[in-house]
Amino acid sequence: MQALRKVADGFSSRKVVTIHAWAKAVRLVANGIDGWPPISDAVYSVEEFIEKAERLQLMWGGGEWDVLVYAVSDPKAGREVHPYGADNPYRLLRSRPGERVKRIALFSYMRWNWYEFRKERA
Repeated sequence: MQALRKVADGFSSRKVVTIHAWAKAVRLVANGIDGWPPISDAVYSVEEFIEKAERLQLMWGGGEWDVLVYAVSDPKAGREVHPYGADNPYRLLRSRPGERVKRIALFSYMRWNWYEFRKERA
């Protein structure tokens, strides 16, 4: 754990993120512009994500990539959209009617922000 803290010191800034009580899961959307992101798309329960968040932030790889982190009201919530056109691999997650989807973090290969995740009390 001490080794993780030492690596985390290399990030530019720190942010505390409170995951809303309505969130039932956390969904990762991996985007690679040049190369592949080191983290693939995934869905975690909120508790599992908080437990694994440090490791996920420290994964690295080549190329330009980012991983968008979304709080979702249901593990299957959200639809992918391609803001730069269908041929562009960059993706975002948007909610459908009756769902809640909110971006809470962005894991970047540039390592700008180190996130501390907490769950909001109901």
